[in-house]
Amino acid sequence: MVSGLPQMGLLGAVDEDEQAPRGNILKLWGNPQTMNLNTMIYTNIAQSPYFKANLVELKTYHEVIDEIYYKLTRKQLKGLLDHPDSPYIRALGFIYCIPPEDFWWWYSPYLSDSEELDVKAGGGCIMTIGNMLEHWLTKLDWFSTLFPRIPVPVQKKLEEKMRLRKCQALLEVGSVQEKESKRLSDRNRDGSHHKSGGHSHRHEKHR
Repeated sequence: MVSGLPQMGLLGAVDEDEQAPRGNILKLWGNPQTMNLNTMIYTNIAQSPYFKANLVELKTYHEVIDEIYYKLTRKQLKGLLDHPDSPYIRALGFIYCIPPEDFWWWYSPYLSDSEELDVKAGGGCIMTIGNMLEHWLTKLDWFSTLFPRIPVPVQKKLEEKMRLRKCQALLEVGSVQEKESKRLSDRNRDGSHHKSGGHSHRHEKHR
């Protein structure tokens, strides 16, 4: 080995030991203030109420980790589920670590939600919030990713509630159709009555 030069491997690369960073301090590349974020994104983050109220005071690694594992309150989670800005923000709320026994309480009000989002990485699979939640409640996988298994008793209750919900929906559709059919029938009958009455009146006048 030539004095003062690192030992070269077969492909001419510097040995791994020579490439390894020295010490426990990480070197930063680029702008240490913005961390190379887009200026607009950086400004939006720095000016957000959440950053100003919560994050700006965090000074240590452990404080940041604690914030990452921060547990939402019921009110905060409900705020995510109903967030008006983006269905993807709402989806983050729905994948929050809710216990399986609470799934129905949280999910059932949204099973008819018609807001759409693209749920597949790379795009190409549009579905509604409601359909997405129904899939989560009744299927074990999500695009080849297995969900944690729901306890069998809880899964059976969820399946029964889904079945009853679909039956109720069919009954409601049938009721609406029956009312609409009756309305059309009454309108046709009234129309026939008026025509018949008008014809009789003209007949009497002619006589």
